[in-house]
Amino acid sequence: SIKSVEAVQVPFSDYFWYYLKKYTWVLIAIVFGLLLLGGSLYWWRSRKEPEYVEPPTPIPAHETALRKLKELEQEKRWQEGKVKSYYVDLTEILREYVENRFDIPALESTTDEIMQGLGNSPVNPSLSEKLQVLLNEADLVKFAKARPEEQMHRQRMKDAMVFVQHTKNIQTEEVEVGNL
Repeated sequence: SIKSVEAVQVPFSDYFWYYLKKYTWVLIAIVFGLLLLGGSLYWWRSRKEPEYVEPPTPIPAHETALRKLKELEQEKRWQEGKVKSYYVDLTEILREYVENRFDIPALESTTDEIMQGLGNSPVNPSLSEKLQVLLNEADLVKFAKARPEEQMHRQRMKDAMVFVQHTKNIQTEEVEVGNL
């Protein structure tokens, strides 16, 4: 005789292991997706917006030059026998000033090229002449080992400061992009 169908009690753990084996890759993908989502949310919330930092206002060329000239004057290198070093720094300060103030590539130029560039600027010719004398004398000290008298050191420093003081307010022409 045929027996009737009876309900068999299957424990829950059997169902669990059956479906776990059958859908293992799906579960791994879900766990990996949740980890990826959690990591992305953590990164998104922890990142900071870059703060706007206002660039520092540039120091005018004449202020920098005058400060450096005063520092050089206070060192009094020529009294220690460091005449060449004194003139190297003196001309470097002036060349840097001319380059920043008049847009002349003075740091890479010869004295004659600097003077030619200043000839096209609104600098007073007497100031240009003083600068040329100073640069020429410095070239002689640096390259020909000339030894100027002690009062000339002070005079050249004074000439450098006068040049910076009198050229700081000269208006230079600015070329507008539309007029090129």
